[in-house]
Amino acid sequence: MAAPAPAGGLRLLHHRPWLRSFRCTSRMLSALVASSSVQHSEESTTAATKPEKFPASYFPKRGQTLELVCESLAFKGRGVCKVADTGYVVMCDGALPGEKFIGRVTRKKDNYAEVKKLETITPHWDYVEAPCEYSTHCGGCKTQNLLYEVQVRAKEQQVHELIVHVGKFSAKDLEKDGIMKPIVPCDIQFHYRNKMEFSFGTRKWVPADLLQQKCDEKDEHALGLHAPGYFDKVLNINKCLLQSDPANEVLAAIQDFWRDPQFGLSPYDVHSHHGFLKHLMLRTGRNIETGRPEIMVNFVTSSYKPELLIPLVEKLETYPDVVSIVNNVNTSVGNTSVGEEEHTLIGKSTITELLRGLIFQISANSFFQTNTHQAEILYKLIEDCACLKGDGSEIVLDLFCGTGTIGLTLANRVRHVYGFEVVGQAISDARRNASINNICNATFVQGDLNKIDEKFGEYFPKPDLVITDPNRPGMHMKLIKFLLNLKAARIVYVSCNPATCARDLDYLCHGVPEQNMRGCYELKSLQPVDMFPHTPHIECLESSEIPSKFLQFAKKSEVFDWMVGVRRKIHENPELGYEEFETSKLIREELDKMAIEYKYPLAGTGLIGFIGSGKPPFVAIRADMDALSLQEMVEWEHKSKNPGKMHACGHDAHVAMLLGAAKILQEHRNYLKAGTVVLVFQPAEEGGGGAKRMIEAGALQNVDVIFGLHSSTHLPLGEVSSRSGPILAGSGFFEAVISGKGGHAAIPQQSIDPILAASNVIVSLQHLVSREADPLDSQVVTVSKFQGGSAFNVIPDSVTIGGTFRAFSTESFQQLKQRIKEVIIGQAAVQRCNATVTLDSKDRLFFPPTVNDDSLHKLFHRVAGDMLGSTGVKDMQPLMGSEDFSFFQEIIPGYFFFLGMKDETLEQPVFAHSPYFRINEAALPFGAALHASLVVRYLEERQTRTTTYNGYYHDEL
Repeated sequence: MAAPAPAGGLRLLHHRPWLRSFRCTSRMLSALVASSSVQHSEESTTAATKPEKFPASYFPKRGQTLELVCESLAFKGRGVCKVADTGYVVMCDGALPGEKFIGRVTRKKDNYAEVKKLETITPHWDYVEAPCEYSTHCGGCKTQNLLYEVQVRAKEQQVHELIVHVGKFSAKDLEKDGIMKPIVPCDIQFHYRNKMEFSFGTRKWVPADLLQQKCDEKDEHALGLHAPGYFDKVLNINKCLLQSDPANEVLAAIQDFWRDPQFGLSPYDVHSHHGFLKHLMLRTGRNIETGRPEIMVNFVTSSYKPELLIPLVEKLETYPDVVSIVNNVNTSVGNTSVGEEEHTLIGKSTITELLRGLIFQISANSFFQTNTHQAEILYKLIEDCACLKGDGSEIVLDLFCGTGTIGLTLANRVRHVYGFEVVGQAISDARRNASINNICNATFVQGDLNKIDEKFGEYFPKPDLVITDPNRPGMHMKLIKFLLNLKAARIVYVSCNPATCARDLDYLCHGVPEQNMRGCYELKSLQPVDMFPHTPHIECLESSEIPSKFLQFAKKSEVFDWMVGVRRKIHENPELGYEEFETSKLIREELDKMAIEYKYPLAGTGLIGFIGSGKPPFVAIRADMDALSLQEMVEWEHKSKNPGKMHACGHDAHVAMLLGAAKILQEHRNYLKAGTVVLVFQPAEEGGGGAKRMIEAGALQNVDVIFGLHSSTHLPLGEVSSRSGPILAGSGFFEAVISGKGGHAAIPQQSIDPILAASNVIVSLQHLVSREADPLDSQVVTVSKFQGGSAFNVIPDSVTIGGTFRAFSTESFQQLKQRIKEVIIGQAAVQRCNATVTLDSKDRLFFPPTVNDDSLHKLFHRVAGDMLGSTGVKDMQPLMGSEDFSFFQEIIPGYFFFLGMKDETLEQPVFAHSPYFRINEAALPFGAALHASLVVRYLEERQTRTTTYNGYYHDEL
């Protein structure tokens, strides 16, 4: 009679096994997690609790035999049991759920004991006959006797337990948010491995039930797999059901041949370090043209003696599927299968395989997914998790890239792939694979990712997506720290060890407090994939994102497409300063749709909108609306329809981003309970002083601080730059009429030459910067206008000169303004001329320096750093350009920054005020999200002020 099913065992589990997982005590949970220890890491994390206090009789003694029932499978396929009368947890290799057996205690831990199964009393549930003759003795396929459906359910539960107890994620959230996905089973459960590694040995291991047969055999040499728990004993294997039939034919041929004494082939002895043959590696590929298998045979030997391998090579040449025979030479006493040198004995040095429509060449030591069929599914899942836009704009960082398979399968949808891998041969293969498939946007670099430093990020642009596929130990803490500082928008983690994957996800999402590292990612999905049926191994695929809700919201297709549409409508109908009637109308229509109140008109065509409580503090965001007097030369669907007018400075995008921020903030009004956001849509930035007129119209009434941005076509997409203090210069215009006395050029003594006087004025004006200004205080005086005379032989009565002057401080600016007038009048007088100087007019306003508030600069770094990563926030040098945003900063603290909009498809960037200017619309979500995030964070970090002006608030204006 079958053993009764323990409560909560796998028999009770349905399609989502953790919904009714077994009821375990803290002690049992500790054992489960301990049995799935995070290997090779000083930062190992387990959920183990301190041992509870129990009498000595509670613990089984070493050597004691126990009758046990296996309740479930832990990670690595170990059976979880409990002692009947105490509930003490016992782990048993080879025990399967429902199996009743006798076991002997072999080892005791703090929280559990380990037993060796001696005898099965009743078989486990869902029993099936194992087709492999070695299944009960080989350590590879531990679960062949278990129904495959139950195997994958057990693996799914193991991943869930690890992500909860090692990764510290809430089981409720995993289920509620649909983060944990059902495991993807493998349709092909045998003959799925394209690579098998066998060992030669001098000590053949024989199971106890075959000991009599061993006595009859004199040959102790073996070729097969290591016996479980033994590094020096080899189970002789003639056929493995995990590898292909052609590979098994090759294995059988070698088994029949290599022991013949006449060939003098000796297996390597791991104790004496004598012998020649160490390993046999068989890899199976596919001929792309014929579809037939391609077999690579790799003999790993202790020395290079190709003459000893000649008989084997000649034998294998008769097999048509064998296209490559290589010899890896490993002279070290270690027993690894990777040699210091490799020799091709016959045929090719690589085999080929087709994966996701690409051709891959695989060398003897290349990393390549060992289950090609399931790798197709895995890589499709990776592509889905990557959430690529597919427009060729994104950067992918491929860590532990191996032969480049993952990165290359994504390359046709991204701008560039940067792959890093420690194994030099794998990098060579990756580069060759890129070349074979005509992929030019992939760069592969050899490097040890366990030894990176802060300069690692200089090797590539800031990535939009990081793919990491580490080996079993997971990622080194240095790499974790780098990724937390990098803050790429998404990370896709491919893992062959769910325990280290769970640990690393804990670090990425929750941080490492003892190392003062803050987690910044949010787990979005966790997908187990069964790559290796009948074995305890599990592949996991997870995706994490920076939890910038505002950026995610702005990138939604419906929001992004709407912003693009708004921008294009404005671009088609450009309007000059104070003529932005249609632009203003469009803005009002969009605000009406969002139910956002506004005040209109201000400064002619300007307006301000309000979102929030209507109470202080008030924080403003500004966008400029006007176009330039240029004829657009770019031919595209949305080219300017107004001749001689063009949005050549990005103001159309500025408006679209501010409206995008309005949509974000209106959708998240709960963030604005402690204050009010003022949306400032300003006319006439291009020399018209629109900001000054908006101030005069009351746009900044009650406003505490203001933020503004400008697009930058030389800054990469997804990056921002700014600085504390002066960022843009103040600028002023001057014009002077220098009057003398005209006359004939032949008799200059009868004239007073204003051209000579003007020339001396121009030279003297340069001395203001070179001799009067502090060399560390940047100033510029430029004379750009010189008009005088109309004939070659006539000295004119007067000359008109004009230009600009710029400085970064108000003091320097005022000093220049005063000295320019003095120099022009004085130098004109030296030449007996009179001068009239005009320094200000309604048409040409002075722009004060744009000076960023230091406290707002720190806020900006926090907000932008969280959203874009530390590498996405650049400190810039001041620029001599000017911006009328500075008028706002004369009244209240303000902050101005530049948003990257570089279009990588252009050979050379086209800068603003060019008739060929273009906007990279992919930047719109970044601008909208940054606007919204800045004002929300400002309100969160600032205590509410209740100061009012003239007894009213903005919403009462």
